[in-house]
Amino acid sequence: MGVRNNLRATKSTESQALAFPRGFRWPNAHLSTDGARSQDRELLKTDNKDGHVLCAASWCATRIALKHVHARKIFKREESQVVSQQPSFPFSPLFVTSCFTMFSVAALTLFAFAFASVRGESHTITFTNKCALFPLGLDSSIFKLSRLSGAALELSPTLIQNGNVLSTGGAYTTNGPISAAIAYLQTGSCGFNGEDCTLLEVTLQNPTSPGSGSSVDLSLIPPHAFSVTSGFGYYNGCDGTGADCSSADCPTAFHSSGDTTVQVACQDDNVDLAITFCD
Repeated sequence: MGVRNNLRATKSTESQALAFPRGFRWPNAHLSTDGARSQDRELLKTDNKDGHVLCAASWCATRIALKHVHARKIFKREESQVVSQQPSFPFSPLFVTSCFTMFSVAALTLFAFAFASVRGESHTITFTNKCALFPLGLDSSIFKLSRLSGAALELSPTLIQNGNVLSTGGAYTTNGPISAAIAYLQTGSCGFNGEDCTLLEVTLQNPTSPGSGSSVDLSLIPPHAFSVTSGFGYYNGCDGTGADCSSADCPTAFHSSGDTTVQVACQDDNVDLAITFCD
């Protein structure tokens, strides 16, 4: 009866008690301090009738709360380990945006370069002939024959490269460089390669190194000789650059192979050339 009275007193002061089997040991007892353990022993009571361990409700509630806190800590630690094991994107949005911008610029640059490469190198040579149909020096018998027959004597601008006639007066365009070409006005007394006439030597090419661009000159080196006023000028690059020869002793033409200063160069890409006669 004394034990039961004491139990009732405990219930009234500590609220309702909970019963646990004999020999029960709280799994989280290691969380309590030594002082708390001695207090636990005082709150634990043994019922002699049924041999159960009784626990004051307030003490048990504290122990259950500690158990839940410990369980939450374990859950959070395991959860963080699972999250840390999951793959994460290694780059920040700013880094991705920067990379995309750089890629776009590089792609546009490559496209522009490819477009320019497809377009390629191009040069055009045009002719303007202002010479009379019967220039001075033309044999008078041919003049009279042409007049009487009504036939016009052709004075044809001629462009030749490597023995091939590229033009006889019309504009000529090449999709690439044109090197070591010659041009002259065919008066009827010029040889196939411009012998006995004023000659223009033409190279049009985009420079691949400093000084390796286009070069044009006039030549009176024998067997070439002055025939008609001839000249040239660059356009669509090096505009206004050129030379004219209007007499047999003009200083703007080659008279010997050493007169290299008469060469007129242009280092612009895709430059075009205008050739004139009697202008």
